[in-house]
Amino acid sequence: MKRLLIIICLFLVVCCNNIYKQNNTNIATQKLNNSIIYADTTMILGECFIASYHKNDTLYIINANKDTINQLSNLHPNIEFIDFNNDGQNDLISHFPSNIAEVKKVFLFNKEKGKFQEIVGLKDFPAPKHIKKTNYYYSYSRAGCHDLNWTSYLFYIDVDNTIVPTGFIFAKSCEDEPQKMIEISKIIERNIILVNKIPISILGNYEQFKHGFLQEYWGNNYSKFQR
Repeated sequence: MKRLLIIICLFLVVCCNNIYKQNNTNIATQKLNNSIIYADTTMILGECFIASYHKNDTLYIINANKDTINQLSNLHPNIEFIDFNNDGQNDLISHFPSNIAEVKKVFLFNKEKGKFQEIVGLKDFPAPKHIKKTNYYYSYSRAGCHDLNWTSYLFYIDVDNTIVPTGFIFAKSCEDEPQKMIEISKIIERNIILVNKIPISILGNYEQFKHGFLQEYWGNNYSKFQR
């Protein structure tokens, strides 16, 4: 089985590489192709896709027909294909260097259009994690005091690829905080409404501390924040 997987992977790489070599005039000139900073390949629904980031700060994605299906800018060359929303099809992710956790732009594969479409505003929701078998995600972000204060948004991705936040957690555990608490709120029409407070000491019950708490809390309670 392991040998079969290796053979399949090698076949996909060779297939995609052959398509890429034949596509010089489609994404620019031979000179432009020589300016590639980074590239990645994937197979989606049996079709090969190649993403290449160039020195002109432009990302090109071509398909098996050698068509340029996306031409994107304002990204970082640290790109990869990965299934972000767990729908079985790989999406494109551009990771940005940052002092806060995992800032990224994500382009979901739209099988009806045969191209990749950006999740608008995701860069403002760092370290997004998908809640399995749902359309919900949660973020994590530092909020000062050497990461003793932190925040997390619960959100879903709407049909037009925009983010809709429905929940918010603000944890306060700085030494000068009179009450070290985890405040949990609903977001209704952009209004943040406090619904619960939990002592910060609850984090000690989790092996992964705050990340373990977030995974369990949002995973068990996301439905309470549905609109």
